[in-house]
Amino acid sequence: YAYATIAEALAAAVDGSEIVVFAGTYAEELTIDKAVTIYGPNHGVHGNAERAEEAIITSLVTITANGVTIDGVKFLENGNIKVSANNTVITNIYMMPEKTIAGNTINRQGTIVDGANISDLVISNSYFNAPGDVNTYTKEFIAFNNLTNFTLDNNYITNRATTVSGSSSYEGARFYTSAGVYNITNKK
Repeated sequence: YAYATIAEALAAAVDGSEIVVFAGTYAEELTIDKAVTIYGPNHGVHGNAERAEEAIITSLVTITANGVTIDGVKFLENGNIKVSANNTVITNIYMMPEKTIAGNTINRQGTIVDGANISDLVISNSYFNAPGDVNTYTKEFIAFNNLTNFTLDNNYITNRATTVSGSSSYEGARFYTSAGVYNITNKK
């Protein structure tokens, strides 16, 4: 089936559905509440590699269903990912958001895990970059709160933020009150 928006495709989806997103800009805030796989035009292509024309998401994506995969899309402007579910895979994405998102206990930019007792998150083959600005204390691309069993593999993470007072603050991944097995490999 063809849908005009990602939200329409999500509304029609059932657990196990695969949603293919074509190149273009999608300015829609999304809640993924079903175990679906979302494929962009660059699925299977590292976020820092030469890529085809992109499917660009410019609003917040909140994952509330267990078993979600996002593969091969680009996040710009307000495009962030908020994970509130287990067994999530985020792979082959390019992320350079400009806005910070609010979490229950953390306000950050990029991908955050938000909620108690979230487990089994994989973030791989992706590029994360947020330049920050003079009014920002920290810019984190991957911030975790209450997470167990996490894999961060073959990602390129770059960051520069400046505090209001003018001193620099650099952060890529930050872990809060987390436990379990963490596999961090092939980092750049």
